Amino acid sequence: MRSRFREWGGRVLLLALSTFLGLLAVEAAARALVWNWTREPGVVRHPFARFDPDLGWSKPENASGILRRSEYRVALKINSSGLRGPDIPLAKPPGVKRVLLLGDSFTEGYTVEEPLTVRARLEKELSSALSTPVQVINGGTAGWGTDQEVLFYEKSGRAYAPDVVVLLFYYNDIYRDGDLRIQPWFDLDETGSLVLNNSPVKPHEEFYRAEPFSIKPFRGSMALALLQPRLDSHPRVARALSMFGLADPPAGLKEIPEEFHPFGRQRPREVRRHWQRIEALLGRLDASVSKDGARLMLFYVPARFEVDDAAWSLTRQVYGLNAQWDRNRVADELGRIAHDLDLPIVDPRAAFRSSEAKAASTYFPEDGHWTEAGNEVAAKEILAAIRKRLILSPP
Repeated sequence: MRSRFREWGGRVLLLALSTFLGLLAVEAAARALVWNWTREPGVVRHPFARFDPDLGWSKPENASGILRRSEYRVALKINSSGLRGPDIPLAKPPGVKRVLLLGDSFTEGYTVEEPLTVRARLEKELSSALSTPVQVINGGTAGWGTDQEVLFYEKSGRAYAPDVVVLLFYYNDIYRDGDLRIQPWFDLDETGSLVLNNSPVKPHEEFYRAEPFSIKPFRGSMALALLQPRLDSHPRVARALSMFGLADPPAGLKEIPEEFHPFGRQRPREVRRHWQRIEALLGRLDASVSKDGARLMLFYVPARFEVDDAAWSLTRQVYGLNAQWDRNRVADELGRIAHDLDLPIVDPRAAFRSSEAKAASTYFPEDGHWTEAGNEVAAKEILAAIRKRLILSPP
């Protein structure tokens, strides 16, 4: 009996020691990994931005560095015009076609290397398909809304003499995403006309600060710190780990963000007012683009929960959304507006769903922006729409 007890005791002790050494090795590896990340020259946590009195913020010319997040590492370089992508002179060479992309962080594409962005992929595919040189210009900036995108076109974008302008629209563009004190914004007056507010913008701190990359240990552990962001998508796992002090317990139902309300029915008048503002902005942009002899096209950027059933289920669970909430409502309404304005629109939700179904993840789970696969899907959908509608024809 004693020998058997000693035998089992030895096994338990060996198991405990092995577990301890394994966890110690994981912690050491995590600390070494983060140390290497933080030691890299020029590494930052946020995309480049600076104060801009006309737009609130824009990108500084010729800035370069390494953007580091837990899910990706990207070399960011801003050209001499303050845009991401190769330097392109304002004067358009003879025989060259140009496409200007307008949008926010999805358009800027800071989650992937520049040759893998929508801009670069679309330029390559269009040049091949049309058998003529095509230049695609990335006019996207992280955090911008439709207001700033319209102002950017009127201030700078039209100078490139684009043949096609593609505005990439994300659901949070309906409700102004950000602090209205640091950005210009349009509203509707009593007659339904657009009125520009907070312009010029008063000086303020950069929209994104040039913070060095850093990760704080969670309860003394760097391995647990790396684990925490991933638990947002796995509340059951987080709840189980919290029982052992390895994670914070999941909070109760989160407050529904304002930008979510266009998917629901709780604030019909307020949402309608925002949609009217968006329709007026798109009409203004279309008039400007048409006046310049170009064509405006809309591209709907779906959120991950709009194309992934598991992500939608988790979103409903986190915010306590009932059956009245419809993830298709925003894309459908934008499609109606595009029809009324006679604007071509690309709705890529089916293509993204198909990619997700094939286990080709098009979104980073934590960050929520497109992966390389997501940028590829978007570029192919824009290309297909341009070719189908004969919007951009060879000279």
